[in-house]
Amino acid sequence: MQLKTDIEHIVVEIIPTRKTQQSLCLANLYSPPLEQLHQYDHFVHELRQMVNSNEQVLFGDFNAPHVAWGYQCTIKKRARLHDAARQHGLMLMNDLLDPTRVSNSVSRDTNPDLMFARDVQNATWTRLPDTLGSDHHIIHIEVEQAHHSFKTGKARLTYWTANKNYLDGGSTTQDIEA
Repeated sequence: MQLKTDIEHIVVEIIPTRKTQQSLCLANLYSPPLEQLHQYDHFVHELRQMVNSNEQVLFGDFNAPHVAWGYQCTIKKRARLHDAARQHGLMLMNDLLDPTRVSNSVSRDTNPDLMFARDVQNATWTRLPDTLGSDHHIIHIEVEQAHHSFKTGKARLTYWTANKNYLDGGSTTQDIEA
C-alpha cells in the first residue's frame, strides 16, 4: 500500500488467520541524506488512518542524526523525526552501542538505520556482523505477534434426555390446540 507522502516507503499489513490476533503493520522508509524536511508526523498519522492495526513497526535508513541516537548534533530534519516518534508513541528499538553504518576515512560509525515500534510486545532488533560489501550492516528484525484473547460467554448444556422425557410425558399437539 502507498501513502500520500514525499517519503520513499513500502508498507505491508500482515493479516493473521485467527480473529483473536491483530494485524501487524510494517513500514520500510528511506530518506536520502540530502533531503531536509520530511513530514514524518504526517506519514505516521496517515499510516495509522490507513491500517487496522495498532501494532506498527517502522524501520529503514532515515539518515537522521540526532543526539538521542548517538550523534554529536541534531538538525531540523532529525528533530522532526524524533518529535514524530515521541508524539505517536513509537519506541526506538535499536541498540545504540551497535552502529548500523561502518565508518570510513571521513566519518565515524553511525546509526542511520532505525527501528521504531508501537504497541508491539515482542520485537527484537539485532545488528548482524555482515555487510555484504555495503557500508551498512544487515539488521535482523523479529516481531512476535501478540495473542489477544476475547472473553466468551458461558456455555449452557442441554440435557436432551430430560427434555425428551418431559416431552414424552407432558403435553401433546392435541393439548396445545385445546
